[in-house]
Amino acid sequence: MLGDCGLSAARFLGRRGPDRAGEELDRFTTTIGLPVKCLHVIRNPFDTIAMEPSLATAFERDAATIHALRPKLGENLLDVYYEELLADPKKELRRIFGFLELGIDEDYLARTTACLRPAPRARRTEVSWTEPAQRRIEQTAGKYECYERYAAPGDLVAAGATPKLTEPGATRELIVSGRNIGPEHDVLATLHSRYRGFGGSIRSVYGFVWGMPSPLYGGRGYHEHNALSPGQVATLREHGVFLYLSLSNHFFCGEDYEKTKALLDAYHEDGNGIICVNDELAEAIRNDYPRYTLEASMIKNIKTLEGIEQALTLYDLVTLRMTQNDDVELLQAIPDKHRIVLFANSKCEYHCEMPCLQPFSQRMKAKQETRLRCWRKEKGLPIAPYMEFELEDARFDGFTLFKLEPEYVDHTVGL
Repeated sequence: MLGDCGLSAARFLGRRGPDRAGEELDRFTTTIGLPVKCLHVIRNPFDTIAMEPSLATAFERDAATIHALRPKLGENLLDVYYEELLADPKKELRRIFGFLELGIDEDYLARTTACLRPAPRARRTEVSWTEPAQRRIEQTAGKYECYERYAAPGDLVAAGATPKLTEPGATRELIVSGRNIGPEHDVLATLHSRYRGFGGSIRSVYGFVWGMPSPLYGGRGYHEHNALSPGQVATLREHGVFLYLSLSNHFFCGEDYEKTKALLDAYHEDGNGIICVNDELAEAIRNDYPRYTLEASMIKNIKTLEGIEQALTLYDLVTLRMTQNDDVELLQAIPDKHRIVLFANSKCEYHCEMPCLQPFSQRMKAKQETRLRCWRKEKGLPIAPYMEFELEDARFDGFTLFKLEPEYVDHTVGL
């Protein structure tokens, strides 16, 4: 199946270019010895790029490759539009199964339809677009018949007036992810669109800084689309929003610390913070860079009142895992609630044992392709959907600091 999102076959073939992609397809057909039929699952490119800005370049490359493969595939290629699938799933599934020459029953159609959302989420309207970024995608879409319907999106949020990141009368302070904003997007407008519904003022943004690598980064991979630019960091500070650096690598050594000092020096200002997993690193920063706020990462997996109290002897703040939101007894027993950070939303982490995060630390440290693990996939379990906590619930009384992830992956549909 060729798809427009994530680790798709289109992405695999696109990296090889039209000629090598054709060779790969021939090799695959010869190896399996069976007829090959391809489903080209298409989503509005503005929505996919809003989720992950680095896909703008991939879209240009992959669209050209798939276009070049069309004559080779001929009638063995079927375009499936995401919005049409959700608008009338039974009709589209019958069309797909007919193309694949497979039988289909009404019970399957009913169960599948019940799992789908009624319409795609218009993520393109949740970020601010510059004119060059918009034109670039429009021009690519206009080149190919299967994407022509997206060449004039019409409802994008244009960069304009500066939005307010502080809600009047808000009692909650939010520490929000700065991942996947991308250099072509307005950082203030994007954060406002992502997090405006959580009833709080954005206090700080956590993540990486592009152009300032560190082997102590952790939690996620370090890429351009996954990091804030120095200019974006400066803009945030001008509007009273601080930077929390995600130095949440599990491993620490003096050499890595020396390589990170340029980064630590650059942002050693009141209000900025460091998110740590490794206590030895936290102690070094406490001694050498006392103006930083130290936050114990949720990756430390602190589950008890004793663990919280111990962590607060070193850290200014302690972030609890999403699952601890359900431990009402623990939440009520915490005396220093103003020093506790709770998650207001979650993707798969709420249902996961998180073995996938340590390999990110190994990748950053060794600069090598360490195998990433997904605990749920290894157990044969579905990826858990995005969820939000009801912050008005009494169990959250007294807590004022909440952390937010970006909801940029739709696990509920799987497309």
